[in-house]
Amino acid sequence: GLMKVTGVTSLTEGEDVVRLMVERLGMLGVKTEPDPVLTVENVVASLAHGSPLVLGEVEKRIDTVPVDQPGFPGVMARMEDPQTVVVVFDSGKMVADGPSLDVVTSALTRLEAALVSGMKS
Repeated sequence: GLMKVTGVTSLTEGEDVVRLMVERLGMLGVKTEPDPVLTVENVVASLAHGSPLVLGEVEKRIDTVPVDQPGFPGVMARMEDPQTVVVVFDSGKMVADGPSLDVVTSALTRLEAALVSGMKS
């Protein structure tokens, strides 16, 4: 069988949840692998820029994707390397998702650098 765990904030927390579920399934008589293999498939990470952002200025500095949602307090930044999309909020918070921690960390780092330098990402 396959088990998906969402909402954990670290690999250790994910391992703890899987271990607990394996124990509980065992108590119910369900046979499981003694040492299941864990694979990270999607990572969501955020970065707090430290100060509010003016979205119009953000759009001038980075490539953005139109958001058809009136009143949405952010913009979608299209990153080419790594290829991902990051949501940039007017509060200064940025959120990215991707297949690995390296990808989302790289995207957030490059985006923040582009905002600070004023160059297109």
